[in-house]
Formats: sequence, structure tokens, C-alpha cells
Amino acid sequence: MSSLTNKNSEYFLTVAKEKSISKAAKKLFISQSYLSQYILKLESTLDMQLFDRSKSPIEITEAGKIYYDYLENSNRLYTKLTADFDTLNKQRVHTLNLGFAPWRGSTLLPDILPIFIKQYPNVQVVLHEHQVKELYGLIEKNVIDVGIMNSSLDASDKVTTEFITYENIVLVANKEHPLTERLVKMTQNNGEAIDLKMLEDECFIYINFSFQQPVHKSTVIHWV
Repeated sequence: MSSLTNKNSEYFLTVAKEKSISKAAKKLFISQSYLSQYILKLESTLDMQLFDRSKSPIEITEAGKIYYDYLENSNRLYTKLTADFDTLNKQRVHTLNLGFAPWRGSTLLPDILPIFIKQYPNVQVVLHEHQVKELYGLIEKNVIDVGIMNSSLDASDKVTTEFITYENIVLVANKEHPLTERLVKMTQNNGEAIDLKMLEDECFIYINFSFQQPVHKSTVIHWV
């Protein structure tokens, strides 16, 4: 049988219920001529007359009744099939291998993991803690499914990355520190970029400000 026998089955069923091609066309939001051509082509494919057009309203033939029952049963079976598959998927335990850098995991996971587990109880989350460079390799080898990490210039071109959110980084320095005047002049000089290597031997406190919505990337130097 041609695929037409099951394609757009609601066309035939609507005509049978409305007992009128014009009324069915209006209900289906298609043209009457298109629906008439569809019925003619369907009858040609099945080599059976499905409607008696000599009567008004048109009547479904015995062959049409058999085809009507076939479509109704097919629709019921398909509905049951999708329902059974849906039930099976809900019962199946899925595994999500989640990779993260040590610091990022300690600050982010306590907030999002309980919510995720509650929303998706059928997903078993397996945590993998590694350095950022190692995470890219584990993604390429399919050891982990998703990695949560800070953006890096060392990102592999074989890995797809997507920004979740942007963050502001605030550096707080003492006014009396030898580097303070130098850094202030750099930031005031038409937004000159700061070479962070200047700070590699300095001790400072990292304060992270997270935002629900993405904002522009920025580095803010605040002096006290």
C-alpha cells in the first residue's frame, strides 16, 4: 500500500464525520478542491470507492467503513504505542556524567544539583572533578557528557561551548600598596588593559558576583 493510506488520515475521517467535503475543508482549514483531489487520489490508491457522491449528504460506502475502522484502530494503536514508550522512558534510569573544576563545583553545584535531581528523579548524576584542561579531553573521549567550567583560551575546537552566564571580577587593593598608583593610571588611561601577571606574586581575595541573566564581561578595580 502507498504511504497515502495513512498520510493525513484526519482528512478522510473528517469528511466521513461531516458527510460533506466543503464542511470538512472548512474544518480542516484547507481548500475544497484540494480535499476533493485528496479523496480521489486515495480512492485510486486503494482501488475502492469510499464515498457515494450521488447522495446528499454524501454517504460512506462499505469499503469506506472498513477503511474508517482501520484508521481509527491505527490511531488508537499509535496513541498506545507513544504512551507505552513514554512510560518506559520515565521508568528508565538515565546517567549524566557531569564534569567540573574543583572550585567551580564547590560554589555552583550546591545551588543547582538538588534542584536538578528533584526535577529529574530518573537521572543518575555522576560527578567528575578535574582541572579545566583535563575536562576538555574527557569530553572528547565521551567520559563526561557536560562540563561546567570557566571559559578558557585553551578550549578544544572539537568541543562545543556555550556561555551560561557572565561574571564580574572585583579586585580590592590597599591605597598604600606600591602597585596601586600604577594600576590606577593604567585603568584611567583610555581603558588600557591590565596585565594580570603583575599580580601573580600578590595575595588578594577573589569575590565572585554571579548574575541570573547574562551581562557584559568586565573587570572592575575598586580601591579602598
